[in-house]
Amino acid sequence: GDPDPPGRPPRALIFTMDSITSYVEGSRKGGPAGEILIRTALEHGLRELGFAVDTATSDAEFDRLGKQRDDYSVLIVDPWTYAKKGWVPKTPLVGREKDVYVLSFFGTQGLKNLKIDLRTQVLTAFPTAPHNDFIGYFYTDNSLAARAAAVGKKKPQGVLWGKNAKYLKGKEAVIRAVADLCELHTTIPEKDLPAGLRGALVVHQHLDPNGWHSLLAESKFLLGLEDPLLGPSAVDAVSNGCMFINPVYSKPKLDFYTSQHPYIADTVGEPYVCNTRLQEISSVEKCVQKALGSSLKPFIPKDLTKEQYLIRLRNIFGKYLM
Repeated sequence: GDPDPPGRPPRALIFTMDSITSYVEGSRKGGPAGEILIRTALEHGLRELGFAVDTATSDAEFDRLGKQRDDYSVLIVDPWTYAKKGWVPKTPLVGREKDVYVLSFFGTQGLKNLKIDLRTQVLTAFPTAPHNDFIGYFYTDNSLAARAAAVGKKKPQGVLWGKNAKYLKGKEAVIRAVADLCELHTTIPEKDLPAGLRGALVVHQHLDPNGWHSLLAESKFLLGLEDPLLGPSAVDAVSNGCMFINPVYSKPKLDFYTSQHPYIADTVGEPYVCNTRLQEISSVEKCVQKALGSSLKPFIPKDLTKEQYLIRLRNIFGKYLM
């Protein structure tokens, strides 16, 4: 990875699970979208810094582009795509370890057989993993004025966080209690809802990002259900002036996550976050009442502005721009 000759932009090769075509299609239908957000922000940001970026959409394409690996200053993979069978690092990465970066949403304490510096070469979605570096993402619409106008008149309603019915398992009683207090919206299809919740929730078929932001903009709160851990939705809520009701865990997940979104709880906190235990229905109801009675302005955490994102990117990849 010597810096590129003058006049030629440094090149980055990206290959992650979420760049595979079928994954992208799945996310349009409601599959996980958090990783896509991190990768697309990175593609955008690297280009803005002056990199040429190639993103492989299959193993075969990564192998083909990887044959010209010396054309690339930087190779970016994830905890699944770095290895072939038996957790052996893929050929393009071998001998180039110092230029390999791994996008890991939650962070990691080790990648089998890949000799890299976890502190500087594993890049996470939020600054919550003590062993790794934080890359994050940014909101393209940084104009809070536009968001504030969209927020306009909120309705006394809330939104359930989670696109998959598995997140509702064992939570029916608390969801019913909240639905008794106010209108509660979900993006889970009616047919997938547990029998006890059918008819109790307002169902939206899969919403695109604009539809999701519009729903949050007219709602008072987003109710977390313990999973998915650390997704962007909690930040989406706050950025639309919507309180996030954050479930605290009885024991940490993945060793150091004490609640569904510790980043929002610690960095933003009150009045945008109400911490609760889902097992204590009265504590959840208190958060809901608080949300219904509050009026919050849209707020984007400073870390997730484009300006701060590009500063982080320059700190990580600036050496390739010399």
